[in-house]
Amino acid sequence: MQVISGDPQPARQTINGVRYAGCLALVSALYVVAARIGFAASAVHPVVSSAWPPSGIAFAVLLLLGTRFWPAIAIGAFIVNLTGGIPPLGALSIAVGNTLEAVVGVWLLTRVARFRPSIDRLRDVLALVLLGATASTAISATIGTIVLTLTGGAVGRPTQTIWLAWSSGDSIGILILTPLILAWGTGSRPRITVRNIVEAGVLAAILVVFTTVLFELPFNYVYAIFPFTIWAAVRFGRRGAATASFVVAVLAVGYTVRGVGPFAGATPINNLFQLQIFIALLALTSLMLAAVIAEREAVEAAFELTRQQSRQGQKMEAVGRLAGGVAHDFNNLLTVIASCTDFVLGDPTLPEEHRVDLGEVKKATDRATSLTRQLLAFGRTQMLRPSTINVNDQLAHLLPMLKRLFESAIEIRMETAPNLWAVRADASQIEQVLLNLALNARDAMRDGGPGDYVLLRVRDTGIGMNAEIQRKAFEPFFTTKETGKGTGLGLATAYGIVKQSGGYIKLVTSPGKGAEFQIYLPRTDAMVADKVAVPPRQNGAPARGTVLLVEDETAVRHALERLLTGEGYTVLTAANGAEALPMFAGRKNEIELLITDIVMPAMSGRELAEQCRALRESLKVIYVTGYTRDSLLSQQTFEDGTEFLEKPFTRDAVLARIANVLSPA
Repeated sequence: MQVISGDPQPARQTINGVRYAGCLALVSALYVVAARIGFAASAVHPVVSSAWPPSGIAFAVLLLLGTRFWPAIAIGAFIVNLTGGIPPLGALSIAVGNTLEAVVGVWLLTRVARFRPSIDRLRDVLALVLLGATASTAISATIGTIVLTLTGGAVGRPTQTIWLAWSSGDSIGILILTPLILAWGTGSRPRITVRNIVEAGVLAAILVVFTTVLFELPFNYVYAIFPFTIWAAVRFGRRGAATASFVVAVLAVGYTVRGVGPFAGATPINNLFQLQIFIALLALTSLMLAAVIAEREAVEAAFELTRQQSRQGQKMEAVGRLAGGVAHDFNNLLTVIASCTDFVLGDPTLPEEHRVDLGEVKKATDRATSLTRQLLAFGRTQMLRPSTINVNDQLAHLLPMLKRLFESAIEIRMETAPNLWAVRADASQIEQVLLNLALNARDAMRDGGPGDYVLLRVRDTGIGMNAEIQRKAFEPFFTTKETGKGTGLGLATAYGIVKQSGGYIKLVTSPGKGAEFQIYLPRTDAMVADKVAVPPRQNGAPARGTVLLVEDETAVRHALERLLTGEGYTVLTAANGAEALPMFAGRKNEIELLITDIVMPAMSGRELAEQCRALRESLKVIYVTGYTRDSLLSQQTFEDGTEFLEKPFTRDAVLARIANVLSPA
């Protein structure tokens, strides 16, 4: 059955068009209402207000919603001026000036000053004052003054006075209303407590009462209100500063228009100019103070975050060393257990019930091996086999496995970039990182440094994480899953692998919004290597060859010697490099393979291999590794083609690796 559905795009475009038109109408209506209120402060001309709220609304709308809403400003301004007695052509011209004022001002703020609508930086406040409330208002004032002069509306009034009143009136509207709308229209919701409500109520009452008293007194003490607006800025930030300035400005304009207060003793024009100076100083003082406090808090928060990250990094490093040390000791024990188990299982006379029991021992050993390798990965103390790989190829290789592991209700979508840079990392370990993150994403969806880097994103639409869980997400053994659903090592392992590969891993999440893990792997200019097929091990005939086995752990050395001797190899053993070197020098022509532990007293395995190869260049080497204890080796990687065995190892793994190394090229 095939289901054919229509294209929903036209319907969606219609809905968006209707919504856009509705927003335009709403903004235009708001502009007209604000203009009617602003006309109450007209002293120079009926359409020239000394405090023009629409300018502040226009700036805020374009900053928050985008400049595509400019028609709302133009329509509202045209209606206001036409109904204010300006001829249609003049009303249209003034509307163009009002619209250009907002559009140019917003362009200057966003493109030149890189303005942030949150106004939580001092530079944003200064940009709003200089570019928004000063530079851009000259556009509207100039066009409006020219129109009034040409239409005869400026007769009997000095042109300079009209221009200054127009420009300063728009500036006051921008300084008072734009910050108010931006402050409450951006940022997260404030955390409201009973104490905050009480304090805000007391402050609001003081502002209203004290401003009323100051404006009704026969003395000019109006600037005594400043400490209370400063209080609002210090205690409630940008929202408090903008709101307090707005409340005081509204009361000040109202009293002055009625001819009451300290700004009512001179001519109407002088009175309003004095009022504008008062409002401008009020707004600037509180907004700049709030911005400075916000910047200081941001710096302190960044410092605290850096300190916590440093402390967390030290903690992770310490835990990683502990985990690696424990894993190293367990690997040696598990190697002996696994080897001895294989020896006993190889006895054809072993009773079946004992074979079953030993099978369970082997399974438990395998599970313990997996756990210790995760600990080594977290501690960044495992040996890597880096090669030049293409991450897109790794994703394609992993996709079938993920589809088998995920439920059908979960969609897996991979978005790969064309011509992606190559990276140098251990392919199997990178797949382990991706698998761990993908499985973590699956479990979350219960309902259904400088330089060039390749970025891998693993994103889910699950329940997300809060701040507390984020801080512990990469810690070993920390899990939010149900008991038995995870070891708490998945993210810790991914963290260790990525860090050891020279990369970074970043977590972006919030409650209810899913999580995204960003993996940065350093770019390499090397070519992606072709995969080399491992020759199959030939069974049947006894193995031949002489092997020098160097291992400081006696039990591990004996287990390996027994295994290789049983297969037919001639095995020479040594407990350390100092003992092995003269042994090799005496029989260098017959020894074909050196199997050596990496970390040994007196001489490391790598140093031993280098000195032996100086005596015989064609010598084959296999490194044995459990845990690299010193800081140099804990970060070392090996060149392409290096062979090594990771403890604990199985009989088949050892024999396959030796067969691969000794096979003809």
